Amino acid sequence: MSPARIRLGIIATIAVWSLLTGGSIAEAQAQNQRDRPGISSHLNLTMEQRHIIKEIIKGLKIENEPRNIQLVVGQIIPKTILLRAMPLDISQKVSQVKNHVFFLKNDRVVLVDPKNNKVVDIIELQ
Repeated sequence: MSPARIRLGIIATIAVWSLLTGGSIAEAQAQNQRDRPGISSHLNLTMEQRHIIKEIIKGLKIENEPRNIQLVVGQIIPKTILLRAMPLDISQKVSQVKNHVFFLKNDRVVLVDPKNNKVVDIIELQ
């Protein structure tokens, strides 16, 4: 069976399940998109990885973002926010974030996916 037929079967199964449970086909397809590798609204970092990020960024003495913005995973960050490249030390130790950018707000490290400007994780500095 071809990959296209398998994918079509999966989507059809999700659509039927969604309709039977009261959801819509669009919701089921959106869930299918979120479950695929590489398409994620958050990172799955270990406590150790979060600690590495926190300690390295704390040592950089970066100012908090002064603008009033909502800090929620999945939130799109306005283009007016200064996003910083991930420090090399972090990229080498925590490979999941090497292509991400960040800013600080209220003593939190806000990790952002630069492809869509969405918040993917928030790490407390305290």
